[in-house]
Parts: sequence; structure tokens; C-alpha cells
Amino acid sequence: MNLRYRRDIDGLRAVAVVPVVLFHAGLKPFGGGYIGVDVFFVISGYLITLLIAGEIEQGRFSIVRFYERRVRRILPALFAVVFFGSIAASRLLTPQQYKMFAKSVFATAVFASNVLFWLESSYFDPPAAMKPLLHTWSLAVEEQFYIVFPLFLLIIHRWLKGQYIVWLAPIAVLSFAASVWGVAHDPTATFYLAPTRAWELALGSLLALDAFPQLRQRLWRELVGLLGLVLIAWGVFAFTYTTPFPGTNALFPAGGAALVIYSGNGCETTIGKVLGLRPLVFIGLISYSLYLWHWPLLVFAQVWNIDELTAGQKGVIVVLSFLLAVLSWRFVELPFRRPAGVVRRIPLFGGAAAAITCFTLFGLFGYFSDGWPSRFPSRVRTIAAAIDDWDFPKGLSVVANAPDGIYEINTKSNKATLFFGDSHAMQYSPRVVSLVSKNPETYNNIIFAVYSACPPIPNVFTGWNAHESPHFLKDSCWPYFAAKS
Repeated sequence: MNLRYRRDIDGLRAVAVVPVVLFHAGLKPFGGGYIGVDVFFVISGYLITLLIAGEIEQGRFSIVRFYERRVRRILPALFAVVFFGSIAASRLLTPQQYKMFAKSVFATAVFASNVLFWLESSYFDPPAAMKPLLHTWSLAVEEQFYIVFPLFLLIIHRWLKGQYIVWLAPIAVLSFAASVWGVAHDPTATFYLAPTRAWELALGSLLALDAFPQLRQRLWRELVGLLGLVLIAWGVFAFTYTTPFPGTNALFPAGGAALVIYSGNGCETTIGKVLGLRPLVFIGLISYSLYLWHWPLLVFAQVWNIDELTAGQKGVIVVLSFLLAVLSWRFVELPFRRPAGVVRRIPLFGGAAAAITCFTLFGLFGYFSDGWPSRFPSRVRTIAAAIDDWDFPKGLSVVANAPDGIYEINTKSNKATLFFGDSHAMQYSPRVVSLVSKNPETYNNIIFAVYSACPPIPNVFTGWNAHESPHFLKDSCWPYFAAKS
């Protein structure tokens, strides 16, 4: 377990972050770009385990020093993004949007944003595209790992004879099994939560602990490294948002990252030399800041623009993300990383605690003030409040199976009018119910046969319900309506 600097791992970070950015920017060839996060997980597990286990074996590991390094590495750039994002949100977001943003600020501050987004929606749902801090879910997974993992290794070292692999390997297998099961039964929880992602971090940890025999022949190193890159590329270019994930499909990026790292252990390979090229290494160095900045910029630009961003506009945002990442890395990340730098240990912990408290209070204020509506004139507040007026009014006569979305109004009439469709048809219900209730003799019997995200057209489906309910891929929603109607 030798923690030496490897340029190829910084290059691998570039391979991870660039597809994520281009996927979020909507470039179709990078339909599986989100798998870059899985590459990051493997890298993090590998490097953190090298650091902790190496210091434990040398008898110089310190929990305080470990968390100091994590604070210096993670929080300054993250809090800079949250701070500037909060300013942009106060200028651009409606009260309802701002209330949701405030919740995400609170969750990010307490390292639980993955739990919040799990409770709200799938990562691939259309509403998720308007959450400026959605990408912090992966940071929450890593932060939760950093809280638990050092203690886990210390316990094994002191009371379980230092048999790290014996205890870690079964946990990785169980986590992977849970991920495979979860994709079929609860894909949103499986995507976001740490227990079903732990195996990816553990895979990197097992590499660091020399759980696999060293590759001694140069040819095998070259082939393994090349295979690793091919597996990552397959995930980036062959996957889409409808691909069941993580589960077995996460083996492509996670396994690929592990193979690249594995091939470079002890000896440089051709793949390692390519990954170690200066441009890739530099992108790897700024990868954390690039990951943090690019998504809020895309979301706020979309809010500001109203219309869908053009390819040119997205390109400008990507370039701006790189520029901000360089500035963030140079003037935020680097000064804080050095223990003898701009802030020493005690002020660092005090400042981090103060920042967490401030963001927590800000999140609570934004939520309990219902999105700080006093930011806007009264007329704007009235218009913004109308977004909540979509529920079926009380007293609605419900026939058949109400949760399935079939409703009947004014049943006294012999003639009927049918509203048939997804949420675009459902949106008319409040106005129709109001009209019928005031003038029942004027209107026919009204039937709503509606189901959210389920277009009533044979063999047509949306990516939204296709990811959450794969059976819609072959059935669409037509059989559902036909059976219920």
C-alpha cells in the first residue's frame, strides 16, 4: 500500500468528468455520460484506502487529521458553489422552486442530499433537470463513506487482526447484490443511496489492499488497461437514461475504472502514458470544481432563458464551466488544501461549522417561508401561487378505481365527454370541475381517464416512466386505459 502520485489517475478523472458534463449539456453521443460518477467512486475508494490503511499500518493515522484533509478537499469549493447558487436562486426562482432549492441547500449542508433527491424524484425525471444542486447526491454518498470507512478500518486493525479483505469483500458482494435487486424493485433508491453504491467504493478499496494478484507481464497490463477504457467508453456511448442502472450495468464503468487503475499498479502502461498527458491531467486536477460548477450553470441558464437552450448556448456554458473550474481550483481549492496555508486546523473546523450552520439556517428559512415570496411584487406572487392549483377539488365523484386515474363528473347526464391522456389532460380537471359544479344542467357527463407520464397512444412511451417502470417499454399505456375504461 504505497500512496504515490499517479498521473494516470488524474487523467482517469478527466475521462470521468468530461462525459458527465457533456451528458448534462445534452450531447446525444454521450447518452451514458452519467456513469462518470461511478468512475469517481472507484477512484475515491482506491485513494482513500491507500491513505488510511497505509497510515494505520505505519501507526500514524489520525481521525482528526483525516477529517481535516476531507474538509480542505471538499467543503471550500462546494460551499462557494452553494453560496453563489443561492444568490442566483434568489433572483431567478419562483417561490415554489426556491422552496425546493432551500431544501436541497439544507440537505447538502448536512451531507444528505442523496436522501432528499431519492424522496423527491428519479435522477432522470424531467423535474430533476431543474434542481441546481441535484449533482451533489454523489458528494453525499462519498461524504457518508468518509464518515464510516475510517472507523471501519480502525476496528478491523485493532480487533479483527487487520484482515481488511476478509471483512470488506463480503460487504462489497452484498452491496452489489442489493444494487442488482434494487434496480428491478426500487431503481430510484438504488441509484441514490449509499448502501447500493458502496460496492463501487469498496472495489477501489480492494484494489488498494492488494486483493488481486499483481500483473507481472507487460502484455497483460496493456490488455487489462485497454479493456478498462473500452468498458468505460461502452457505458458512455451505449447507455441512455432508459438503461437500468446501477445494478449489473454499473460493472462497465466501475469495472473499467478498476482495470485501468489495476493495470498501472507498479508499472506504467501505454494507457497510463496516454492518461498521463498534460491536458488530461490538468482536466483531472480541476475535475472536482468542474463537476460542481457545470450543473448549476446549466440549470440557471435554462431558468433564465425559458426556451430550451440551443446547442450554441450549451457550448458557451460548458466553456464557462471550464473557466470557472480553473479559477475555483486555483483560488479556492489550492489555498485551502495546504495545512499551513490560508487557514489552519482550528479556524478551518470553526469556519466549516459556521458555514454548515449558515446554510442549514438558510435552507430552513427558505423552506418555512414557502420560498421567500416577499422577494416579488404581489401580482407576481399571485401568478406564482397558481402553480399549486392542479389537484382535483373536494367532492369529486369518483368511480372505478380512483388511484388509477378514472374520474366521472355530473353522472346525471346521458351524454359524455372524455378527457383521455396523461398529465396534459389531467391539468384541465380543476377548471372543468368548477364549470360543471356551477352549471350542471349545461354540461354532459365528464369522464377523466388520465395517468401521469402515460400518453394514451399505442406503442408510445416516455423516458420518464420507461426508467421507473420498464414494462411500459413494451406495453405503452394503451392496454391500461383500455382495461380500465
